[in-house]
Amino acid sequence: MYLDAGMTPEQVLNSATTVAAKLLRVDDYVGKVDNEFEANFVVLDKNPFDDFSAFEQAVAVYRKGRRVVNRLDVK
Repeated sequence: MYLDAGMTPEQVLNSATTVAAKLLRVDDYVGKVDNEFEANFVVLDKNPFDDFSAFEQAVAVYRKGRRVVNRLDVK
């Protein structure tokens, strides 16, 4: 939807992470990868800036540093 509206993949990702954390007033511990921040992230097998649909097939998902979804061993 955002890509269709003309946003770049970089803008969409920034909006979904850093900007959202600021709006929710939780940007002191989520919204970016940095020391002292919660480790919430996805592992992708494609570059989302080249193919944004890479997010539809995340290889692994981590919440607070713990893997909650693992597709690394599934073939």
